[in-house]
Amino acid sequence: MTNLGTFLGDMLLRVKVFGLAAPPGEPPLQQAQLSVVGEDASLGIPVLKGDTGPAGAAAAPFKWQWPALDSASELPTLTNTTDDKGKAYVVKDGYGTADIAYWTGTEWKYFVDAFGPGLPGPAPDITVDGEQVDEDDPFDVVVSGTTANPHLHFKIPKVPGPTGPSGPWNLYDSTKDRDAGDIPVWNETESRFEPKTWMEIGSFPRVRRYTQPESAFTAYSGSSTSQLISTMALPALEYAYHVDVHGHVRCGPGLLSSAQVAVVVRMGDQTTGQIVGKALPEPGAGARVISPHYSSQASGQTGYASSPDSAVGRVAANQAQTLYVVAQREAGSGQWYANQVDAQLSVTLIPAEG
Repeated sequence: MTNLGTFLGDMLLRVKVFGLAAPPGEPPLQQAQLSVVGEDASLGIPVLKGDTGPAGAAAAPFKWQWPALDSASELPTLTNTTDDKGKAYVVKDGYGTADIAYWTGTEWKYFVDAFGPGLPGPAPDITVDGEQVDEDDPFDVVVSGTTANPHLHFKIPKVPGPTGPSGPWNLYDSTKDRDAGDIPVWNETESRFEPKTWMEIGSFPRVRRYTQPESAFTAYSGSSTSQLISTMALPALEYAYHVDVHGHVRCGPGLLSSAQVAVVVRMGDQTTGQIVGKALPEPGAGARVISPHYSSQASGQTGYASSPDSAVGRVAANQAQTLYVVAQREAGSGQWYANQVDAQLSVTLIPAEG
């Protein structure tokens, strides 16, 4: 070692080293400078720049493969092909850092501790709430809880902001054509209005008509007092309605019979249901014409009549109902019949009031 003079003692220093570059055109520095303050020191040394060396080989690109591997034993078997060359994996080493394994085509090259130190820790479970404070109070965030479960409480001054620009309400579907007379109807799924015609609105009260064909009737011949010859299901609608019944059935007495046959339409039950239509009995054979009919000679029913807001002949909202067509002998005796041929029933559903 060069003799620097008389040894006076030694001390432990933490030294920051700086490079001292010479300005262009000036001779290179030939001395170093050390400044000591307490146990901290700064050392300036000349930085010499040599001639530019030859260009090195271009680095092959890294083809990153994810996810990261837990150990080098999980590295796949690769080949010396263009597809495999350059594949690189992040390999965790379990000590808070991670290595890079790079495939050259013939072997794995390792870059130890390429990532680190420290792997991402668990994400905290952050909860947040807040309150408005007086306009003159400062904005503040009160932090509580643990590192793993911090809670942030925001204190926000009641300072009104500027009026924002107006914009569309998006309360209707502008992509659908709207024709004159259409009605805006709320679509629960889309949370906006859409145009509908009167007929498209299923819940809109309107007159409906249904018919019962002759194939739905059953012919009868015998001497029973009454016989069910047809049933007709009525729909459950979103509104209450009255039934208006019309139709005809060919009926008549058998040979040497004095039977007079009527046709009654009841609602709800074929025996005790409310009468809503009737074809009066007549002597001899012929068509029995069914018309709306609600009263009867039964006790308390002689005054039954239908009106827009009455309960007579009425089907409640969201309730299905059934009509029963019954042929019955009301006078005379002996055999009688009711034909299927030409039998028909027409029922009009009229929205009720009230």
